Amino acid sequence: MNPRVVGSIVAGGLVMSYSQQQGLLDALGERRLLVIVGPLAREAAGLVCVRGLVDAALVEPEFGEIERADIGALAAAGRFADAFEAIKFRLGPRFATVFEPLLAGPKVAPPASLRALAGLADQLSLILTTNLDNLVETTLSGAWVALAGATADLAARTRTVFKLLGTAHVVSSWKFTADGLQNATYRQ
Repeated sequence: MNPRVVGSIVAGGLVMSYSQQQGLLDALGERRLLVIVGPLAREAAGLVCVRGLVDAALVEPEFGEIERADIGALAAAGRFADAFEAIKFRLGPRFATVFEPLLAGPKVAPPASLRALAGLADQLSLILTTNLDNLVETTLSGAWVALAGATADLAARTRTVFKLLGTAHVVSSWKFTADGLQNATYRQ
């Protein structure tokens, strides 16, 4: 596969050169392209963004004004794992009850970026995502296997979505708090 590239590819404000575009197309044709899906896909679908997750949790009655301000400051500084850790500490066993529906989100139509990714699915073998919802898997019509934990053969797998931070409906897989990230291991 070596289609002619016309124009520029612009992603996140980055303009790619012709040689960079050709390199991506060659990698795609050889099934060497790794795709990472992050929170912008979730936001584009109209689901609660990372900051919105923090804000939604802070309306719970366990939080006083000072805690809300402190945790809000962590989120404003981009320290979301620390904010989630503080929320988890305060909510205790209710943490999963509060966050599972927020992380899973309602069923929504996939955004254009994921529909385009689905169009390339036959040429990909692995998609990594930091999202805990099942938007990627749903967009791929359930034809791909989703893993929330590392396996010894991950690099050799095909048609696999590897969920780096876990999956919404398996609380034990969650790795988005500071403690969860610190204890996450992918050594298998």
